[in-house]
Amino acid sequence: MEKINILGVGLAKAGKKAILRIIEGFLADGKKHILATPNPEILLAALKDEEFFRILNKADMAIPDGTGLKFAALAMGQSLKIIAGSDLIGDILELSRKKKMKVAIMNWEKSLSRKEDIARALNKKYPGLCFEVLAVRRSAEDAPATNAEIIFANQGAPFQEKFIYYGLAGWPNAKLAIGVGGSFDFLTGKIKRAPRFMRALGLEWLWRFILEPKRYKRIINAVIVFPAKFIAWRFFKVK
Repeated sequence: MEKINILGVGLAKAGKKAILRIIEGFLADGKKHILATPNPEILLAALKDEEFFRILNKADMAIPDGTGLKFAALAMGQSLKIIAGSDLIGDILELSRKKKMKVAIMNWEKSLSRKEDIARALNKKYPGLCFEVLAVRRSAEDAPATNAEIIFANQGAPFQEKFIYYGLAGWPNAKLAIGVGGSFDFLTGKIKRAPRFMRALGLEWLWRFILEPKRYKRIINAVIVFPAKFIAWRFFKVK
């Protein structure tokens, strides 16, 4: 699988259809696999956290999520297809339903979407899906036991990636695990997703800022700090 290196992390260059084929292969090969969905903010965090950086690069596939990554690739003379984590989650859930594979959602106990919210939304949108929603405290040692084959962790980066990396061995039937941040909040309707035209223009970050002004620090990281850090890394070899 072809990759592009941005701030030291190898990101998959494949399009969505190809990535879904790879995921199907992961589900069939009898091994345990970790997916990551780095965005500009996550790459910035990894620069300050060596353990997180290592885990991202050990993932079986790091799928780029965030318009800033697309522009970074263009600056390197390459193209990169961006896949929103929220869209990817829906595809994996649909795949799980078709293949009759059990899903576990490791839900942070203080998440905006509660267990009942997620269960209601999944039953409505993916009838027949076999799933369980398990509460997670802010401690990797408290990872709930599950016999699910597909694991979603929604505690936010970098906790969710570390949680998965160290917890995967304890989930005997797991074939695929992925950190999804707040993606289930879109599914439950707790947070309204940006209109399609804004997503197409790469302006979903602006929509989130309008809805949640308190996210301004994250927006600054994505649209100001990341480009500056990338330019320093790419053109001046500053780490």
